[in-house]
Amino acid sequence: MKSRNLRKGFCLAIITSLLSTSYIFAKEKNTYTSDTPVEIKTLTQQNAPVITPNGNNLYFGQLHSHTTLSDGQGTIEEAYDYARNNAKLDFFAVTDHSDWFDNEMEADIIDGSMSTEWMLGLNTADKYNEDDIFTALYAFEMTWSSSTGKWGHINTFNTSGFETRNNKEMDLKTYYETLATQPDSISQLNHPGTTFGDFSDFGFYSAAADSVVTLIEVGNGEGPVRGSGYFPSYEYYTRALDKGWHIAPVNNQDNHKGKWGNSNTARTVIEAKNLSRDSVYDALREMRVYSTEDENLEISYQINEHTMGSILKDQNELNVEITAYDPDEDDEITKIELITDGGYSQFKTTNTNHWNLSINPEDVSSSTYFYVKVTQADGDIAVTAPIWVSEKENIGISSVEASVNKAIIGDSVTVDTIIYNNDKSNIEDIEVEYWINGKTISTQKVDNIAPSEQNVASADIVIEKNGTNIITAIVRTTINGHIREFSQNIEVSGVKEAETNRILIDGSKNNAYVTGGYIDNMNFVTELIQDNGGVVKINQEQLTDELLSNIDLLIITDAESKEPASHYSDSEIEAIKNYINKGGNLILTSKADYGDVEGEHGNATQANTILHSIGATVRFNDDQLIDNIENGGQSYRLYFDNYNENSKYTENSQGNFSFYSGSSILIDDKTTTEYIIKGHSTSESSDADKQNDAKKVNKGDTIALAVETLPSGAKVVVSGVTFFSDFEMEPSNEYSNHIIMENILHDLAPEKDKTITPISQIHTDANNDNAPDLKGEIHTVKGTVTSGNSVSNNTFVGVVYVQDETGGLAIYPVSNVKLEVGQKVQITGVVGAYQGDTQLSDVIETTDVKILDTTIKEVAPTKMSTQNTMLESNEGLLIATQGTITKIGDVSSGNIWIDDGSGEARIYIDGYIGSGKSGKSDNIFSKIKLGDTINVIGLSSENSDGNRIRIRNTDDIIIIK
Repeated sequence: MKSRNLRKGFCLAIITSLLSTSYIFAKEKNTYTSDTPVEIKTLTQQNAPVITPNGNNLYFGQLHSHTTLSDGQGTIEEAYDYARNNAKLDFFAVTDHSDWFDNEMEADIIDGSMSTEWMLGLNTADKYNEDDIFTALYAFEMTWSSSTGKWGHINTFNTSGFETRNNKEMDLKTYYETLATQPDSISQLNHPGTTFGDFSDFGFYSAAADSVVTLIEVGNGEGPVRGSGYFPSYEYYTRALDKGWHIAPVNNQDNHKGKWGNSNTARTVIEAKNLSRDSVYDALREMRVYSTEDENLEISYQINEHTMGSILKDQNELNVEITAYDPDEDDEITKIELITDGGYSQFKTTNTNHWNLSINPEDVSSSTYFYVKVTQADGDIAVTAPIWVSEKENIGISSVEASVNKAIIGDSVTVDTIIYNNDKSNIEDIEVEYWINGKTISTQKVDNIAPSEQNVASADIVIEKNGTNIITAIVRTTINGHIREFSQNIEVSGVKEAETNRILIDGSKNNAYVTGGYIDNMNFVTELIQDNGGVVKINQEQLTDELLSNIDLLIITDAESKEPASHYSDSEIEAIKNYINKGGNLILTSKADYGDVEGEHGNATQANTILHSIGATVRFNDDQLIDNIENGGQSYRLYFDNYNENSKYTENSQGNFSFYSGSSILIDDKTTTEYIIKGHSTSESSDADKQNDAKKVNKGDTIALAVETLPSGAKVVVSGVTFFSDFEMEPSNEYSNHIIMENILHDLAPEKDKTITPISQIHTDANNDNAPDLKGEIHTVKGTVTSGNSVSNNTFVGVVYVQDETGGLAIYPVSNVKLEVGQKVQITGVVGAYQGDTQLSDVIETTDVKILDTTIKEVAPTKMSTQNTMLESNEGLLIATQGTITKIGDVSSGNIWIDDGSGEARIYIDGYIGSGKSGKSDNIFSKIKLGDTINVIGLSSENSDGNRIRIRNTDDIIIIK
């Protein structure tokens, strides 16, 4: 055990002799002027060891790492052995990705025993765990990728089982709810940011989730602190605190390349009675935690003799005591700050390592928490868990929502900011400021919000650029006499008009599931349209020729028939007719006649008026389709499985088609109209409105969904229900509605051809900042796969490489669509970089990855000198070189250096890469020695250690002599 010696008596004597009183000027954000004095007792003492409260010790460790049980190098045994005996950590956690475990879909957070890999991790941790010597933890990392929400990555500790992102129902909100059922669990928010996700901008807060989510990474990465492979995220820590989360900061190496605990100097430090699992978990749960970029910096932080992580209430005085100590004589502490709400540095002192402050709570009444930030002369930073000194008002931004998350460049989206007030007082003087891509565009005033109420601020925002547009809503308001500020970001993708279908869903007539009954239930079909390469506009204007002029697909659901009734005017009917005559496609839905009105506002009447005007022969029956035998508990709650097997619209249909309270469809001309779905043999037409206006239909002949091709070539899809509302499209229901709607979209609004960007343009970096100039933009490339994912031990984690005649490129994530080396593909994604390696990221596999040719035509590697393999200009290319081994790293590093006389090249082998011929792991390090000459084929790429040749298959390393 390496607990830090507290030497209490010695330190107390020094403190007593050097205590003095001084004044500094403090400025409270938005309230105080620079001449407001606050009495502060300060001690100007250097190099005094830390005294922690209540006889606790400080323990240094790491809480995020990986092994070959997922995507890391080195076995689970090697990880614990290295962390204990080489890195000399006090505590250490391996947190492999849960979606890698065997039988992961059979497991849950309560029971993971069906996974041999999960159980191996737990058992190995038990083997290496030894009280007072070394605490070994095994946990799992929940990782949502771009195609599964991209909410972020979360480590969860102290559970018997695990969850996986492959469970499509396990979104972030559901995961928080699941964690709350495990009160002994502890969760850590990993590397928050744009690359992996920011947990829906720290949304879905609940007191139950807050009680088990207690940690957040403020630093992450295996590279040297302040290097390219290290990613600080201190601002996200403050952001989460300001949104009400009670969390403590940690700093972890996220080891994938071995060197568990030694890959840099960052540490997570806990304050605990002793070194045991129970004590470690208690410290993490109670947030007695701080993060440091220095491997041995000691910190003690107390207010009113309560340590970091404490939640205090109704304090008459705030007596603060801070001590920071580094045993290394050349590591000088230059500044200590008390950080409060909004990341504001409320108090600070320089060139001292011990600091006493006495603060009147009334002087800092707008502050709800304080945490300590320590800065050293070499730039190392440490931050502690907060001490909360008052309750945060239960108010803020409930959500910021855009009408769509994809829009054509130049179009506007409606952004709603919902502000809630669950406090006891009114919210007054509310101002909402909207920003896009770092610049302010509008400011709005919002009415006062009474307790238990909420209000909405809306703005129409023009999408400016291709790719990611970041929209920020900042809410400023006066609460209990103090100014508060809240902010939240959302992203909207800007797409090129020439590559995108426009789909208009009409809501101008209080249409069902859109703006009328069951309002705002077009969300899942909107996502489906966007995934299909289109954009959606919810229309509330009168339909005109101009409005419909550039629409590829028009969707009209049942217009409101009851007071205040609404129907399409003659001019609007004419506009729809003109749209159809020009080849525009239409989806038109209605509903059952139960409780229907008479006349022009009747359900079938309104829809049939449109059908008549456009020259269609198909009609809606003025009836209710029922089944008294085969139903879902009600005669009008129907589930059909009688598909037209010859129709392209029913391809891949599985399960039942959900049909709730709908009308039947009447087909007049079977040469132009095909049915898609029929009712059961027991289904029948019922004149539910008793108006004697339903056409007689024989049992077994009822039709629920049909499509007619019109003389103009346009197609109209008709259904007696809005079969694509959220109620029917919700994925967990597993109805066929989703598949059928997708098939319809593929035909009526097929994805447009993409503009192909040469790969060399993706790499353009005119200012040489090691970031592509097109970063954040959406682009499509076409090329040949040079590193695929069809061979398990020749597959990079989520990454494939593609090459065209101009260059090569990494693509992320691609895991489920299996690509073979030599196949021709087209892939769309967002230009970005990871650890300096340019890539096309945020790929949605189901829609963005297209295999153009399954014929295998492998790209020949480009031969070059060892020096040239390390050039930025060759990044992404499949290359071949030959050289003499000049240096060999250990197995966990994966590094081998070679030189042909032109300059050294670094070969890098991921720990999970093996032989493609034998299908087995291959320890190439046991076969080589200094001075050997080898031929190498690999990908020219980059990671936190610099440029490298990334080996895709150990067979690509051939020993010549």
